Amino acid sequence: MNAIFAFEGQGSVIPGMGKKEYERNDIFRKRFDEVCNVIGEDIREICWGKERFKLKSNPYYAHLAIFAGDYALFHVLLEKGYEPLYLIGHSLGEILAIIIGGALSLEEGASLIKLRGRLFWDNMNDSNSEMVALIGNSSSLERVIVELKNDFEIYIANENTPKQIVISCSKKDINNIIAYCLSKKVRPVKLGIGNGCHSPLVKSLEQPLNELIEDLTFRKPKFKIFSCSFVRELDSPEEIKQYTKKHLLTSVKFRESMTWLWNKGCRNYIVIGFSKVVKGLILENYPHAKVQLGTHLMWGEKK
Repeated sequence: MNAIFAFEGQGSVIPGMGKKEYERNDIFRKRFDEVCNVIGEDIREICWGKERFKLKSNPYYAHLAIFAGDYALFHVLLEKGYEPLYLIGHSLGEILAIIIGGALSLEEGASLIKLRGRLFWDNMNDSNSEMVALIGNSSSLERVIVELKNDFEIYIANENTPKQIVISCSKKDINNIIAYCLSKKVRPVKLGIGNGCHSPLVKSLEQPLNELIEDLTFRKPKFKIFSCSFVRELDSPEEIKQYTKKHLLTSVKFRESMTWLWNKGCRNYIVIGFSKVVKGLILENYPHAKVQLGTHLMWGEKK
């Protein structure tokens, strides 16, 4: 089956993720160990040892865990005969799609993931920003966003579904934002990411990240990549490089991207990750899409 391969983002990490796959699948284990060796960290300990309890609160650990797990799972599915029509990703997942899709070597991709994760972790300790998901009907969300912008510095970080928008905002405003949303029958959920991602609130991370990106050698990817931040196909090495530079401060337009793909006739999706977060987002946009978890497919024969 040909399908869109959808890579999950930082918020999808789960302590213990990949352990069963590592223990029972030779290809998964080989590829996971390959990333450990290139990264220079024991990601097995991060995912399954005592460090696993820090996985959701440590962006550096989250970056490494998702990178190793998704890289390994991706290659298992290729070996089983699944073919991606496009590689897409949600937030960090888009960077993974670019790396794992072959636009960067594993070594250079690892250097980008390490620096991005480290910057997020270092900034988290001093950051004054955070992310909050707002859940409600589309008309209520649109109205609340407009009203919040009148009183607070907020940015739309993720336009996920008609019923869910994620904002980045100042930590000092969160309690007031939450209280206001509740009064308007919009459910706020503090995400605990520790950084106001995909907004100017993390602009201080842009220069060191882009200095590294400028030195990386981008290549034509082996698979088609579709950007859920820029709602377009990414093809040429220079184009991918420039959009990778802009990615950090650009909002994730997941809803618009799903519409683009649906209008192209894309109905089948395979989630590359270990949670059901992205599966849920796809189905909220298009309930009739066929969405399968890569972790389930790796145990059976390809149909």
